[in-house]
Amino acid sequence: MIYAAAACFGALVAPPTSLRSPAAMRAFAPRMDLDKGTLNVGVVGAGRIGVVHLEAIASCNNARAIIISNPTVSKAEAAVERFPGIIATSDEKDVINHPDVEAVWLCSPSQFHAAQIKACADAGKHIFCESRWRPTSSRPSTPSTTRARRASSS
Repeated sequence: MIYAAAACFGALVAPPTSLRSPAAMRAFAPRMDLDKGTLNVGVVGAGRIGVVHLEAIASCNNARAIIISNPTVSKAEAAVERFPGIIATSDEKDVINHPDVEAVWLCSPSQFHAAQIKACADAGKHIFCESRWRPTSSRPSTPSTTRARRASSS
């Protein structure tokens, strides 16, 4: 499933409907009706590319950044200074599990994407990943990572 936000940002991947975890089932409540509102976005990564995506989100009429995380919280706080009204945090889990966030933009270094995609899928969030995730032999395939891989390739 690709939603209207894809027109502003490229491919937006919806989590697969086969997820059955309690958190995912709660997150699948139909909330993302862009004809009636905006897509609430959380951003993981406040480096150069994270700020580029914040600028894009700010220019889109039907999307709104809610929260941004970065391990070096001062970078997230600097982003908040440029884009007031966003919450800054040092923990990506705060973004992924934020109850108002419907889609998560992953703008972090590539080596973290696999775990972040899995966490987003398990939380029932829509996922935009700055680069395509490719599992390797060092990343064992589990049912959750297989679902995340299928979602990232559609």
